[in-house]
Amino acid sequence: MATQSLILTSIEVIDAALKGAADVDPIYLTTAEKAAALRLLTSEVDRLQELRLRVLASADDVAEEHGARSTGVWLAHETGNWAAEGRRHDRVAAALEAHPDVRRAVADGQVSLAQAQVVCTAVDAIPAEPGAEIAQRAEGHLIGLCDDYGPKELRRLAEHILEVVAPEIAEAEEQRRIEALESSAQEATRLTMREQGDGTTRISALIPSTTAAVFSAQLEAFTSPRRLRDGFDEATGKRLPHARQLGEAFCELIETRRPGNLPHHGGATVAVVATIDHASLIAGVGTATLTSGERLSVGAVRRLACKSGVLPAVLGGKSEVLDLGRRRRLFTMAQHRALAIRDRGCRAEGCDIPAAWTEAHHKDPWSTGGKTDLADGVLLCSRHHHVIHDPRYGHTWLANGRVSFHRRT
Repeated sequence: MATQSLILTSIEVIDAALKGAADVDPIYLTTAEKAAALRLLTSEVDRLQELRLRVLASADDVAEEHGARSTGVWLAHETGNWAAEGRRHDRVAAALEAHPDVRRAVADGQVSLAQAQVVCTAVDAIPAEPGAEIAQRAEGHLIGLCDDYGPKELRRLAEHILEVVAPEIAEAEEQRRIEALESSAQEATRLTMREQGDGTTRISALIPSTTAAVFSAQLEAFTSPRRLRDGFDEATGKRLPHARQLGEAFCELIETRRPGNLPHHGGATVAVVATIDHASLIAGVGTATLTSGERLSVGAVRRLACKSGVLPAVLGGKSEVLDLGRRRRLFTMAQHRALAIRDRGCRAEGCDIPAAWTEAHHKDPWSTGGKTDLADGVLLCSRHHHVIHDPRYGHTWLANGRVSFHRRT
């Protein structure tokens, strides 16, 4: 029988068998039968996956016929799955095609698909310099370990496979591997913040694992069981989900970090300024406004002022001296904060750079008699601060307090 016919015939047999079991209620199986069924089904699913991936790896002509980017993407569309999942299947199929011994181990039910991916990844990470013989020995050794170790433990063992199959080069290659991982992690580091419009902000981050370990240890200090009051909802007395505990620990970690240990922005230490009326602060009723434009309660201002870098700028109460006239050339830290409250960011027309990234500029240059006071000060980002001093550009102060620029002819 032709190979193609044999594959299709086998699939039809499996399909018929599954249809026969479709209406059978597993509740009537004994405990031992349920356990056996679960083990066999899991193994058979992996073997079916191997067959599917084997066909996928040889089906470039299918993608070509349908004008698809890849066969996996085409298949995802045909079966109603995610395109990203299709691309992942393309990669797994290619990996198994490159490692026939691993593929056969999956087909025989000896190795799970998850274990196979660990083995392929580990063997592919072995440098070409030592030779194919070492990679082959590593692959065989790791396949043998699959009888006793799951994917998680297998990955840890795979990280040290050279110590077993090639100890003479293991130390040098381990150093190279770690340095490459650190460099790759640094390049991949990302963090995004997106306001949700409901009083929350979604933070998504990808950071090096070494940094994450430090971060995790810091969060654990706030979620320790020894802090008996924490971890429970005071209203219901029920334990909070662990993700909620970590989220609150993250907030507490940020709020208790002193700004004096952070870099300076625009000549001032990092600080969030909350503008609030003196009467509201005393009465405990009302709201405050952050330099970012966000609103918060008086209670939140009081709490944050006690333990974090939030500075209350009280209107009508005692304050620092802000207008220094000709006594100083550079704007003081207090003036930067006051300008941040007033300007909220760069005042160049169309610019949305926040106040923390700006620099204070004299509208009337100090060198020609300008004063270092609020009336003569304005916040500009680094680019627009350079432009306003560039003789190739002219500028106009607008009625709304912003400045527009134009190229001189």
